[in-house]
Amino acid sequence: MNRSKFDIFKLPGLVQICIVLRACIVTSTESVETTSAKPGQNFTDDALVDDTFRLITEGDRLISLNDNISDIVLVIGNTGAGKTTITKFLAEVNNLESYDAGDRLLIRDNQQKISEKGTIVSKTIFPDLIVDNSTQTAFYDLPGFSDTRNASVEIANAWFIKKVADHAQEVKLLFIVNYFSLRNATKVESSRSQAKIISGIAAFLLRTKSDLQKVLNDESKRQAASDLIDAMLTKDSEGNYIRISYFKQPEEVGPLTSLPEVMQQKFHIENVLYNSTHYVPKSSEDFGFSVSPAAKLVTSKVAVKINQKITSIMVSIGEKMSSQFQGAVQTSPLESIGTFVKEQGRLHKMVEQLSSNVTSTTRPEFFKNFLKILNRLNLTASPSLELLELQQRQDNLKFFEQITGNKFQANIPDWVNPIAQAVEDSANAITQRATVLKNKMQNDTIDISNQIYQSFSKKLEQFEGNKHKSLQAYESYTQKLSQMNKQISKVKTVNSFTHLLQVYLKILDEDVSTINLVVLHEDLKLDRRSILKLLPWVLPFEQLLSKLWGEMHEFQVQVLINENKAEMGKMSQDLEALNDSFMKVRAEQDKRTKKMKKDMEDNMAAMNSQLATMQANHQRQYEILKEMIRQNNEIIRQLEKERNRPWYKKIG
Repeated sequence: MNRSKFDIFKLPGLVQICIVLRACIVTSTESVETTSAKPGQNFTDDALVDDTFRLITEGDRLISLNDNISDIVLVIGNTGAGKTTITKFLAEVNNLESYDAGDRLLIRDNQQKISEKGTIVSKTIFPDLIVDNSTQTAFYDLPGFSDTRNASVEIANAWFIKKVADHAQEVKLLFIVNYFSLRNATKVESSRSQAKIISGIAAFLLRTKSDLQKVLNDESKRQAASDLIDAMLTKDSEGNYIRISYFKQPEEVGPLTSLPEVMQQKFHIENVLYNSTHYVPKSSEDFGFSVSPAAKLVTSKVAVKINQKITSIMVSIGEKMSSQFQGAVQTSPLESIGTFVKEQGRLHKMVEQLSSNVTSTTRPEFFKNFLKILNRLNLTASPSLELLELQQRQDNLKFFEQITGNKFQANIPDWVNPIAQAVEDSANAITQRATVLKNKMQNDTIDISNQIYQSFSKKLEQFEGNKHKSLQAYESYTQKLSQMNKQISKVKTVNSFTHLLQVYLKILDEDVSTINLVVLHEDLKLDRRSILKLLPWVLPFEQLLSKLWGEMHEFQVQVLINENKAEMGKMSQDLEALNDSFMKVRAEQDKRTKKMKKDMEDNMAAMNSQLATMQANHQRQYEILKEMIRQNNEIIRQLEKERNRPWYKKIG
């Protein structure tokens, strides 16, 4: 008994298997191009790597995995055994017909999945989902075990079978074997009854089981083969083999549904499949796979290409992250800037975690943390296609590690860089948006200070001629404004500034509007390290206070002049004292204003230094990326150079 290319029967528990023997001649042809379609043609490792990656990528795109179908019949067997023919015979018999090929009768279908040309090359490279609509039975026509056109097809077949097996929840195995493979004679006895042929096959299987120890040294594989044979040799209460059926070549031309003998065989096969077996839950350990040493070598090189593909996917995701985050920041209301700042801080920490311990972080751990970043971003247009391909490539690498026994290094630094750059770009976008907020708040405070002055001026007009009330208005306004300035100069956040300003303005003058002041959804601190600084927002009110003090002083002087003309001497003294007092207050106010301006200039210098540092860091990142690209180009150039050397060509 020949061992299959894949250790598909690794499981002793999943034994719901039926076998169908074929004695008809039905052949198929290749429809998917591979680099080794021509016998005897040699190809370089690079060509095999590219072909393997292409086949896997194309298969991931084409293979239909229906989430609504979880109970599956896996149709397995060696290449050329007729899996596609038997599957379509069971599920789509109305599409099949026998025809005269000259020297024999063959079977064909109207979908051309069974070819009219005889060849030993399998058409079934990608597992094909075929559903019997009459019974709602789902068949997966799997690639042949012995399809060894090259390492590319071998690896791809292993991956496709695993992909389908992993999708299934409960399975049956339909094992298709050529009649010639399970008998000693070389000629089909067409006159023998089906029962005698099945009994002969059973006898052959019993002899094969007794010879397993001679051909299989591995105890686990020998036990698996024995369990498989036992499953096929299951009998009913009357001693009939109920899991072996037989499909004989049609002896007449025409639609198979018009041939009673053929349809009787269909009834027998369906009885075996539907009544003698039942679906069994599948576990992750049920299916094992092995490939040839040559395929393992190619697999390791394909893993390198997949790692490079993952890098390009991460670059694409990083670009989308950057574009969408910047767009969201730039188009969002200013009230949201605090939310973005807080979120950006979290993202920055998460990226730092991605970048740390790159040598000890596993590939699954990296992508788990990376998905947390994407979920945190809550992008409006999620890079779903990239994430789907990313998951597929991870599954590829995990499977390659399984069949080779190797652990492939994860290029985490290369994967992190695009994400780190996206987060850096988002920080720059937030800084730009925060600058807009800073300027708006500064303009709003200037506007409010102007409103206060205009409103006060109108109130003074009402007291024209009443010097006492006018002086009271000056004193009340300057006192309240001074108290407001002292309090708003102590605040630590944007919202506390806005709130306190609104509270004091209601006390000072209810006619002054503060409707344009920004209230952040997420509050932000005001400090020297931030683009948002308090001094420019307080300065307009300090300047207003100085102006009102000056006007009040002039008003007081004028009152003294008008009311005390007879007492010029005393008034002169009072005026001098008052002037000294004013000059002292003015000097203190000027000193305070100068200090505030100096602090503002110092803060601007610190901000400019920060911006220069950010620009320098950005330039360094750019130079690092530029150097990485140059190194990659140099490696590619060196590889191309090596490929042109005589010794490399000789190896190829």
